[in-house]
Amino acid sequence: MESGKTASSHTDELHFISGNVGSGEQDTLAQNRKKSDLAKVKSPKTPQSAQLHEVGRLLKAVPQLDEIFRIVGKVGEGTFSSVFLARLKDSLKPSDDRQFVIKHIIPTSHPNRILTELTCLQQIGGKDNVMGVNLCLRKEDHVVMVMPYFHHDKFQNYIHRMKVDETREYMKNLFLALRRVHRFNIIHRDVKPSNFLYNRRGRRYALVDFGLAQKVTSPKRITRNLSAQEKQVKLVKEQKSLQPLKRKLANPSGQQLTELNINTYQNQVPSTKVPSHPTDATSDIENTPAAKRARLLSPMKGDGSEKTSGHKTPLKIKSQSRSSPLGRKCVCFGRPQVCDLCMSRPNQTAPRAGTPGFRAPEVLLKCEHQTTAVDMWSAGVILLSILSGRYPFFKVPDDLTGLAQIMNIHGSEDTIAAAKALGKTVISNVKLPAMDIQQLCQKLRRMQNSSTLPLGKTAKNTVRRKKLKTALTQRSPQNQPKHLDKEDQTEKRTAKEQFPDSAYNLLKQLLELNPAKRITAESALLHPFITNLSPS
Repeated sequence: MESGKTASSHTDELHFISGNVGSGEQDTLAQNRKKSDLAKVKSPKTPQSAQLHEVGRLLKAVPQLDEIFRIVGKVGEGTFSSVFLARLKDSLKPSDDRQFVIKHIIPTSHPNRILTELTCLQQIGGKDNVMGVNLCLRKEDHVVMVMPYFHHDKFQNYIHRMKVDETREYMKNLFLALRRVHRFNIIHRDVKPSNFLYNRRGRRYALVDFGLAQKVTSPKRITRNLSAQEKQVKLVKEQKSLQPLKRKLANPSGQQLTELNINTYQNQVPSTKVPSHPTDATSDIENTPAAKRARLLSPMKGDGSEKTSGHKTPLKIKSQSRSSPLGRKCVCFGRPQVCDLCMSRPNQTAPRAGTPGFRAPEVLLKCEHQTTAVDMWSAGVILLSILSGRYPFFKVPDDLTGLAQIMNIHGSEDTIAAAKALGKTVISNVKLPAMDIQQLCQKLRRMQNSSTLPLGKTAKNTVRRKKLKTALTQRSPQNQPKHLDKEDQTEKRTAKEQFPDSAYNLLKQLLELNPAKRITAESALLHPFITNLSPS
């Protein structure tokens, strides 16, 4: 078998299509084949009448398709697109039996998202197991992308049958595709089995669906913090630059002007408090119009030690409130409440796109700066499903639950430390120890294999299954053992013969909580499990 077979090629484009629609006899033959193809389309949720309706809507939205393709029917649907199966019309090339996939993007999709997906397919696709594009058509706000149809198997049908060699080749080809994508500084953001197609018979692979792809950007959080510090330095410099202005006024005018308050609605009666031991020269200088204007525009000191005139102005209070967040501390930390300081903070804006259960910790924690390590975590979840025989491994209704499930495996201490390294704070009311992920995968896989045992052994395995379920769902520091049962140690040989320790070592590096320490696609291709080399 040749690793890394290409999913498509740019030379396979549809530039050869030409000519008009054929004769009436050819049209009749095409209609009969269309009805036959519709009957073969496996879409139990969509009746044949609904299939025809969906096809009719597509052809009405993009009539150019009817001149080129004979659409068989709808074969899939996602959040942002619908997928149709099509063949070339007999009048164009009767001997061509190739099948194509027509991806119809919903009209409400952002143009930048469509442009990013098309750019990825054109520039990245066609090599190293990355799907390419044959044709793109647009009619007003409707956009369709035509790609070669890739016959593949469902992940649920072969996950329990994968042995060591097949798993090695599967992950190797996935890393080849991710390396290709990451070299263009692109995050796929939706790596999962349904987007990494696998033809088990032909040992062919294809990474598809770049609808959520995103280019890696520079970290914004660091830039904002530096700019805040620069603002403080700038304020201090401005304050110092205004001081010589007072010393230059050696001959003040005889006229004394009343100080004007910029907030006239808050004018107050002059206070009886005056600066201690004022000199005549200082008093005259401070009451000049130029000095008053400089004092109004200059930033006030937070400690209030700066000398002011006898008039109270709200400028000092405003300055204090502006600088107070730098010195104030949150008072709701660890409490079931939200303080005014936290309410005044801007909303956290971070990329959160992806499929629940495959999103990395930095995505769940809403980190602004995210890298290609997001895809490597998703690849780790795929390997975790293969080694454990459980798919989906994480059933996540929301981000907090997803983070709690990750903490349940990695332990609360490591999760909190990783969040701190990312500039986030995670609070846990219980202290969970880290689980041995190798023993966990082996136990889960044995339980899956035991479902095919004779009926006499079913009761015993049911008890074990309940014990594991209790251990996973009701873990606490009091009743959680650091290791699994001794009985499992004796049964460990069977699972160990299936997958070597290097497979679990790769899994741990893929599921590293800190994205800066997570293994890259380039390094993963050199891992002993992938290269089939015994670690020295």
